Amino acid sequence: MSTLTDALDGVVDALTAAGIAATTNPADIVVPGAWVIPHDITEPTLCGGLTVRADVCLVAPDNGTANAIAILGDLLDQAAPVLTFDEPVRSMAVTPPGLSALPALVITTTTD
Repeated sequence: MSTLTDALDGVVDALTAAGIAATTNPADIVVPGAWVIPHDITEPTLCGGLTVRADVCLVAPDNGTANAIAILGDLLDQAAPVLTFDEPVRSMAVTPPGLSALPALVITTTTD
């Protein structure tokens, strides 16, 4: 597998171990859950590897603001122990291919 695939799969594995349904494939998104996508990739480090940052889109069903906030809060509590927060968490609507817009919190994290 590629460095990018390995990096994103590592984030998916960490989220799954934390009890969150996570995937890199938008066709496989389970709501509520997490969609992991590349954020940026920097030049190789002295050790030879690329630095990959991912966006973890925590998504909830769109069935009312209060309900979405509660679900997203629970997902954030589960994700926080297994991710680094490289930037402030952003609240937005995320539209995975083939799905309607979903309430989301987006975490930018550096992969291992």
